[in-house]
Amino acid sequence: MGPNKIAGYLIHRGVDVDHNQVYTTICQAGLNNPVTKPHKTWGTGRFE
Repeated sequence: MGPNKIAGYLIHRGVDVDHNQVYTTICQAGLNNPVTKPHKTWGTGRFE
């Protein structure tokens, strides 16, 4: 789940927050674990 989706959820719940604030908080908490490079190729072998 990305920062935009989390921010949307929080805004829906009545919390005034920006996706950049969510991203900064995630990074400060050490929870930012992006997908590693080999896995970024999902679906590219479909048309071989």
